[in-house]
Amino acid sequence: MVLNVNNNASPLVHILTNALGSKKIGLTHGPHLCETPLDRLFSRFAASYNTFENKFLRAELAEKILISCLMDESELFRPGSDEGQADMEWFDGNKWNPVSIKYKGPNKDGPPSYSSQLSALAWSKNASGSAPSGLTCDMLIIWDADYLPNLKPPTRGMGKANFKRGLLVVTPEQFNPYYIPVESEKQNKTNSAFKISVCKPALENKLNWVRNLDGSEIKRIADENLRIVFEVSLHFLR
Repeated sequence: MVLNVNNNASPLVHILTNALGSKKIGLTHGPHLCETPLDRLFSRFAASYNTFENKFLRAELAEKILISCLMDESELFRPGSDEGQADMEWFDGNKWNPVSIKYKGPNKDGPPSYSSQLSALAWSKNASGSAPSGLTCDMLIIWDADYLPNLKPPTRGMGKANFKRGLLVVTPEQFNPYYIPVESEKQNKTNSAFKISVCKPALENKLNWVRNLDGSEIKRIADENLRIVFEVSLHFLR
């Protein structure tokens, strides 16, 4: 069976590339200089990885780090959305559009398997208890997984999702034809978890990727001496 899929990239790819992929002077990550906001963004993800072992906490922090970075670099982004699946919104020149944010971080054993879970469309069941039927807005995947240049092709199965770091924008038209939730017994506080394999065609579409404008690879600074530190501010009401 051949699926009729619209593989056109979202305009969000162009906007993100312009906001994060250009070289800027004065960008720092600890004592290190970064060439682009995208380089610094992924260096901050590395600091989060050095600080926290809990992958769910790292995913939540990655979303907040990304939104903070986007708001620093452009007025075309804002946090939050009334759309149930969305985490932020972007402006296309005429209207604000919702976008969902997902995160795939490093594994200890190299690139992730296509058969492993990526995320879920929603982290709670809706009022009816039924699962979402599909993606309702663009999905922005922070692809922070490791890449191996000499990875051998699989002898069976789909193998590994071996892609260089970057931001991936997946449209509902690219996602929904392949969307199959994982088995119910493997769901965790949701009913819409999905595997990386659902995004395989989108991952393989070069037009979906946000990377540095000059074509250079993202320079992720993994300084083990850099950690994320939270500042707590107390306010007392009288």
